[in-house]
Amino acid sequence: MLKLLSLSLTLLSFISVPSDLSAMETKSFLPNKDLSRFVVDHFDLSTIRSSFGPRLIDGQPNYLRSFGLVPSEISERKVIFENDEWFYSITILGLQDYNKDGIEDVFICFTDDAKIGTYLTVQPYLLTRYNFDMSLIALSYTPYHKDCLPQGGEG
Repeated sequence: MLKLLSLSLTLLSFISVPSDLSAMETKSFLPNKDLSRFVVDHFDLSTIRSSFGPRLIDGQPNYLRSFGLVPSEISERKVIFENDEWFYSITILGLQDYNKDGIEDVFICFTDDAKIGTYLTVQPYLLTRYNFDMSLIALSYTPYHKDCLPQGGEG
């Protein structure tokens, strides 16, 4: 047993681990410009709970365009979709490696508001993608931002 422990410690000494994990380079699979348009085009709504839930198609990404939505207003940090029945908005709150996994994330606030009825959610989401070929997905890591409080109060 002692020989096994000694061998394990010897092998570990050959592994190079940076002493400062924050010195690791952050990888990014996000664009350098037109981020709001990119989020609209690549955010897979099937990775969150929303009013889109009953209309999602299993086994494939479900983007805003999948539902025929076209932005009524778009800027560098905000996109609004509005029609007679619904108001949706995506506000980009930040861009960095929020969850410290070495991959750049985009932090958004998503508003999903029915103009007819009482459905309203305002939720912060941390979106990421792990390679250039995948959709933006929401992580279970829930960020907090004072300008994006979930329905019902103080986070």
